[in-house]
Amino acid sequence: MNFLLLEPHERIREDVYSISDRKYSHLYSILKVKEGKILKALLWNDSIGSFQVDKLDEQRNSIVGTYYPENSEVRVPDISIFISLQRPQTMKKILQLSSCTAVKDLTFFVSEKSEKSYLNSPVWKKENIEYEMVLGMEQGGNFRVPEFTLLLNKKELFKKLEHYKGRKLLFHPQGNRDFLTDKKVSKETKYGFLFGPESGFTEKDIESFEAIDFKKSFLSPYILRTENALAYALANCQVI
Repeated sequence: MNFLLLEPHERIREDVYSISDRKYSHLYSILKVKEGKILKALLWNDSIGSFQVDKLDEQRNSIVGTYYPENSEVRVPDISIFISLQRPQTMKKILQLSSCTAVKDLTFFVSEKSEKSYLNSPVWKKENIEYEMVLGMEQGGNFRVPEFTLLLNKKELFKKLEHYKGRKLLFHPQGNRDFLTDKKVSKETKYGFLFGPESGFTEKDIESFEAIDFKKSFLSPYILRTENALAYALANCQVI
């Protein structure tokens, strides 16, 4: 935990929050905070700032403190990720990485070669998705919560992809290298990244995506796991 993330349910009154459970255990047992301690903090979907520990209650296993906002600027471009079903463990890594790096939204979908049994995993439950996102936000210092969507209907997916307003990229070994050489990335840039299942998209899939203006884009000469490919892509469009 590099940052303390303050969530809506932890607010007890204006700018005052009560911390318990996992976060309390980490602050109390690992960081050994005392009253008066000031911590780096994030306010859910709002800002980055600091949190002052006002009261440490060892009987109730809770910490009450005051949040002081400092900056509400999102430091990266708007990035939308469209990604076919992945293994549950890969899914967790993608959720953490996306929330760590302030991805705007995530859309998971079922493609022709997707492993449908992955949908039975508890990782798809709302509370588990939010848990993984919280871990990523605490790690990276990002306060923007990615919007999450699971689309099981192909027509809904293509409607969303077709209407996406931004640079549409489908990462492919035979793609062009424009994305890797683009030095004009700014916070105003919009990217839509499209990733296939573990075994890749079918040629028919690729043709369908190209028909709605997704461009095949080269990312690496190596065969990357999905979470590693995502990390490559995100690193290439960070604004310094």
